[in-house]
Amino acid sequence: TTAPQDTSAAQERNTEPDIRVLLPWVRCTIAERCERKLPQGQGRIRWCRSWWRHREALARFAALYRAWVEATDPETGTGTALVAYYEHLDHALEVLMSDHGPFSAGA
Repeated sequence: TTAPQDTSAAQERNTEPDIRVLLPWVRCTIAERCERKLPQGQGRIRWCRSWWRHREALARFAALYRAWVEATDPETGTGTALVAYYEHLDHALEVLMSDHGPFSAGA
C-alpha cells in the first residue's frame, strides 16, 4: 500500500501563479509601463497585446512575478532585491520583444 499523497505539499511545490493573478499583475506592473507606441517593423522591439498566448512569456512573467512578490515583501524584501528584479525584467523584455522572440510575429 502507498501513503496518500499530501496535497498541501504538492500545492506548495507548484510555483506557477494563478493566471487570474498573473494577468492583472502583468497589465498593471509591466504592460502599462512598457506598452507604448513602440516602433514596429524590422529590427524593432514590440509588445504583444496577447502576451498570455505565448508559453515563453507566461513562464518568464511567472518567474518575474515570484521575484516581485519576494522583493516587495515588507518583511523580507530589500532594495537590492528590487534592483535585481528590474535587471531580470529588462533582460526578459529584451528576449520577448527581440527580432526572434515570441512577440516578433506581433500576435
